[in-house]
Amino acid sequence: MKQARADADTLIVSTALAVADAAEQAVVIVGTDTDLLVMLVARAASTLHMYMLCRRNPVTLYDIQELKHAIGDTSTHMLFVHAISGCDTVSAMYRQGKRKAFNIVHTKPDHVLLDTFTNTESTHEAVERAGEQFVLNVYGAQKFKSLNKYRYVAYKRAVGRASLSSSFSLPVCLQLVRRQSSIHIEHIWQFRNGWETHYLQQSAVGECMMMPSHLWKLIFPLLPPNY
Repeated sequence: MKQARADADTLIVSTALAVADAAEQAVVIVGTDTDLLVMLVARAASTLHMYMLCRRNPVTLYDIQELKHAIGDTSTHMLFVHAISGCDTVSAMYRQGKRKAFNIVHTKPDHVLLDTFTNTESTHEAVERAGEQFVLNVYGAQKFKSLNKYRYVAYKRAVGRASLSSSFSLPVCLQLVRRQSSIHIEHIWQFRNGWETHYLQQSAVGECMMMPSHLWKLIFPLLPPNY
């Protein structure tokens, strides 16, 4: 019997993968959380028979290997796509859905950019810049070198088109991109080190769980202040 002292998703998936590998038999995870499905697709080896049973209406059984085969190499980057486009921990980008982020990675992959998020040796500056560039790609603003610059241009355009009584939206701010990028780094670190309970969890008063110093150096500069 295992008990998660924090979020249980990582413990559920890591345990299921370990059982499937040791027992060499099919393993079924029962749940409805998208995080579980994404983690399984991203981390299940091709030799493991993994399934996820979703007991919603209609009841659905997902074959993880079929999903991995259908999306090919994109499965390697599913954690990044899920984190950058909004998950349990961070908000989604307004009017920019997961399908758009997935299609960018699946149809026009920038391997140099994406490899930044799968390389545990990447510096926080590299992660920050890669996250910013990907968000610019999502907004179709590849020609801009800075998200803040694009926000400024988008603001001027919106003001020029808007009336006094109308409202408009702006691209996501750079601080949120930093936060989303750091969440992805956390997922990678959790899976590769197997320490489910040692991940960043900020409380309302700003307290954090203990974490190895080398990971703090990587993640802490990416987090925006809580005002």
